[in-house]
Amino acid sequence: MESAVLERPQSDLTHKGASEVFELADKQPVLIKRRHDADQVLLNAESYAGLLRFVQNLYLVTRALTKGPERMVDIEGLHWTKLFDADERRTMLLELVEAARASSERKDPAIFNATWKGWAHSAELMNDPAAMKALTAPVDADATVALARPIG
Repeated sequence: MESAVLERPQSDLTHKGASEVFELADKQPVLIKRRHDADQVLLNAESYAGLLRFVQNLYLVTRALTKGPERMVDIEGLHWTKLFDADERRTMLLELVEAARASSERKDPAIFNATWKGWAHSAELMNDPAAMKALTAPVDADATVALARPIG
């Protein structure tokens, strides 16, 4: 997903420049130029994990689009979507497709991953009776604190 902006020779990983290369990889992908083999991109673990989540969940979305919102609950990895009705699943798929587009354009899988996580957390809340009761309870206006609108 992310394109490497910085290039370093492979020899930098075995000499005194290795710590600098790894510090750079914490900020952005680093392309490691190799002499004879294919070049490699060095990512930090968090970026790699985010990219992996993006790819795995994007695969599930493509399968869900193929089956449709009504039957996507049968897909391994998407059983949790049964907590939503068909219209909510349709909305979820549309939002995920839009998030995937935005992630691809901006080269940032975090956009898609955050949208996915939001839907998954909503399903978790829907599956928790105590949380749903607290979230859907009437608001006691006397127990709230009025906040002043910021000036400026």
